[in-house]
Amino acid sequence: MNVDKKAALLVTVGTSILINLPRRSEVPENLKKRLENAGRLKPTDPDQAMFREAYMTQNELFRTVYNLVCGDPRGMSAELNVIIGFLDEWYLSKYLKELRIYLYPTDTDNCRFCAYLVKKFIDEKLRSWVPLKDECEIRSEIVELRGFGTSIEFFREEGLKDLLDKYAMTILSLSKNGYRIIVMPIGGYKPESTYATMIGLMFGASKVVYIHESFRQVIDLPLLPIDVDPKFIEIASKIGDDELPRSAIEMLGVDVDELLDRGLLERTGEGYRLAGWVKSLLKARGLL
Repeated sequence: MNVDKKAALLVTVGTSILINLPRRSEVPENLKKRLENAGRLKPTDPDQAMFREAYMTQNELFRTVYNLVCGDPRGMSAELNVIIGFLDEWYLSKYLKELRIYLYPTDTDNCRFCAYLVKKFIDEKLRSWVPLKDECEIRSEIVELRGFGTSIEFFREEGLKDLLDKYAMTILSLSKNGYRIIVMPIGGYKPESTYATMIGLMFGASKVVYIHESFRQVIDLPLLPIDVDPKFIEIASKIGDDELPRSAIEMLGVDVDELLDRGLLERTGEGYRLAGWVKSLLKARGLL
């Protein structure tokens, strides 16, 4: 077997650390009270500022929670539970020469707080928890995505396009450079993890890994390839970057209202154009 393998984990990150923290017996009561419901804050909650300061300065709050994570990473963090569990069992782990881990938090400061905790653990402690070679290079990165968790409306208009631009292009770039891509839709809201999995399907990731909710076991599944309907590719190529009147699009033999309902087209005043995320997807695939 070739002993110079490379792998990349693409991990959606939520607030499991903050949700789990108040349940832990070793957590001081004053910290439990301070962080009660912190994992479920609305994006506009004023307490979000507290978490922004914490991860930006790595202050006492950040360090205290980090030490708790280090004491039981799999119990404290859903993301670390999957990352550690997968790498501990994966037969290729001991052959890796490079491991890249991309963390995709929702667009909120309490979630970024958790992502920075996970990143710090990966950078400082992961090697002692999984069977990697001493010379294996571990690199982690937090990827900022606009609209990830702020609102459904913003996610559909901006967040999905940003996800496609950054998630899909990362998969394409890594695949070309010989990395095995593992999608881990672990944290965050269901729309984000669902689309992350779908993008993995479209762009050639090798498997998806998650936690089985009933048995709390790490499950990995091969990703079945899916493709874009050739008929829609033909229609999209005719529309391109143009803004067209309804009549012009109907002449292509499509139902404009259906495409609008499916989010494939968007209105532009008097006309219509391809949705931004559609263009990003097709251009990334070399289809537009």
